[in-house]
Amino acid sequence: MWNPIAIERMRACHLDDVMRIDRLCFSTPWERAVFHAELTNLASCYLVAKIADRIVGFGGETVLLGEAHISILAVSPEWRGQKIGERLLCALLEEALRRKAHYATLEVRQSNLIAQNLYAKYGFRPYTLRPHYYTDNAEHAIVMRLDAMDTPEYRAQLQQLRNQMPDTACRTY
Repeated sequence: MWNPIAIERMRACHLDDVMRIDRLCFSTPWERAVFHAELTNLASCYLVAKIADRIVGFGGETVLLGEAHISILAVSPEWRGQKIGERLLCALLEEALRRKAHYATLEVRQSNLIAQNLYAKYGFRPYTLRPHYYTDNAEHAIVMRLDAMDTPEYRAQLQQLRNQMPDTACRTY
């Protein structure tokens, strides 16, 4: 059975659930103070994905000087495979466009092919490699970049991808 997914702005009251998911998804989770700082940073946008009032994923970005940098995207392991990460990515890209971003960047583990494929679907391409970027195992990070996201062509592509999801409302915040 398909469950409706609501995307909304992350608030301090969400941090217990966000941190639980962060610990499940990443070997070097963020400190609570980092999330608190991002929630008060006017250049940042952090979102949560909810199913029936349960937080199942989250993501965040900072938009400065025309660049949207997606800093984190996570879905609780038991909820993966339901396009929750894709909905969060879509909402972050839409917000980046509202904030006048011209391009977007992110880092992804070299071994995380599922995430790389999702990012490629949305136009991100490998840009450079950051050797030994991850402190837990010295794995390389691939920096991926989405250029010319503020063009009518990309906006149409984003709309088309959004319309292909079962629930076309990527954002509800």
